[in-house]
Amino acid sequence: MAAVILFGLLLASAPATPIAVQLRSASQNKTTERFASSVIKEFRSDRRFVVVAANSPAEVIVTLPNDVGYERSLDWTRISYQARIEAVGGASRDIHGSCWNWNLRVCAQQITAAAAAQR
Repeated sequence: MAAVILFGLLLASAPATPIAVQLRSASQNKTTERFASSVIKEFRSDRRFVVVAANSPAEVIVTLPNDVGYERSLDWTRISYQARIEAVGGASRDIHGSCWNWNLRVCAQQITAAAAAQR
C-alpha cells in the first residue's frame, strides 16, 4: 500500500495495484436492487478496487444477497444484509451489517472495507 506523509502525519492511501473484484448479485425485489446498486457504485468509486466482468480473473469475489431483511421504524426502514466474500486462495467469510434505507452507502462501505481486508 502506498502512503503519503503530510506535515509529519502518515496518511494511508489506495494500494499501488487495485484489487480486482468480481461482484455477483441476483436481486429479487426493488429494495435489494437499490442495495446492490449502492454496493456496485461504491466499489466502482473506491480506488482500492477495480470491478471486473463475471468471467474475468478476480482476487476477491463478493456475492451480494438475493434479498435483504428490513424492519420499519416510523417513516424509516432499517436494512440488514448478509454477503459472502471469497479470496483467490479459497478463504471465504460471511459478513453481515445494517443501515437505514436513506443511506445505503453505509452498508456499501461496510462491504468494501471487508473486501479490502479479505485480500
